Amino acid sequence: MSSVTVQNIVDVTQLYNIYAFSIISLLGHIGNICNIIIFTNLKKFREYPSSFYIIAESIVDLGILSLGANLRVLDQIFKFQSGPINLLWCKFRQPIIQWCTNMFLCLVNFAVIDQYLSTNFRPHWRQWSTVRLGKYLIAIAAIASFFYNILFVIFYKTKVQFGCSITDVGMTRYYSYFHLIILQGILPMSIAFIFSIWAYRNVRRIHRQQLSNTRRRMDQQFTAMILARVIMFVLSLAFYVAQNFYTMNIQNHLYQGLSAAVGLLVTSISISISYMNVASLFYVYLIASMRFRRQAKYILMKKCSQYCRWIPEKLHLFSMNNQVVPTMNTVPDYMDE
Repeated sequence: MSSVTVQNIVDVTQLYNIYAFSIISLLGHIGNICNIIIFTNLKKFREYPSSFYIIAESIVDLGILSLGANLRVLDQIFKFQSGPINLLWCKFRQPIIQWCTNMFLCLVNFAVIDQYLSTNFRPHWRQWSTVRLGKYLIAIAAIASFFYNILFVIFYKTKVQFGCSITDVGMTRYYSYFHLIILQGILPMSIAFIFSIWAYRNVRRIHRQQLSNTRRRMDQQFTAMILARVIMFVLSLAFYVAQNFYTMNIQNHLYQGLSAAVGLLVTSISISISYMNVASLFYVYLIASMRFRRQAKYILMKKCSQYCRWIPEKLHLFSMNNQVVPTMNTVPDYMDE
């Protein structure tokens, strides 16, 4: 009876991984692509520094979904086994996902800090909110994260029960208690929460500043969007840190049978919730801002109408090209007459 229950839980876990991560990946790809289209095509957004961070975050989110959620589904369908090729893939795939995760955390915090600076009542603080500074910060974060993740290439290995993970005891402690708890948990959540509250306070007294009505509305809109994003960010990140901490610390203990099957199911659910962080950005913005809903509708409908006009034009040109061929062929017939 126990073996049947274990097998049923394993089957449920497999089906959950396939369907849950497929849905998350699909919605995440659609949402992040829509973000890139909207924030790159609307002139008001292009002039706003926070848009630069949102575009960069959407690109990184697509990378996390492609390497994380998509490949997790493929792993469940094709059941890749351990071996030299899989070990090599483990050593490079996990650090790349880790690099994308670090960039994701940096970009969220950069956007929140930039929003605080752009809404600050001190003019010399507002001058720090520039796209140029954003490019420098992203470049520095990318290079620093690259060299930091070289450390994980050495220690990642494949295990039958837990897949690709760190097996060294000392590195597991460092990863669990410093990397997860501090670098990917307390530090980014605290920075995002504190600066979002400060930005909200700035917007509350924004009417006292000598700014145009358009700038005031944009500041209020972006602050509301980023504040809603931070709430989702903190909740999902807490699940991510808890799940990774749990996985890293139970793998050194012997768990078999029912406890192991339940543990894998709980881990899968926690991972899927954490992936909502990179899949829900566009939808959080839609819920948080009515103006963004109108702007998104305008841009997406405009792009759809342009695409719908582009297809008939291409078909018309194709048909015109097809009509040229017989006229060219009739020339020799006419000359023969």
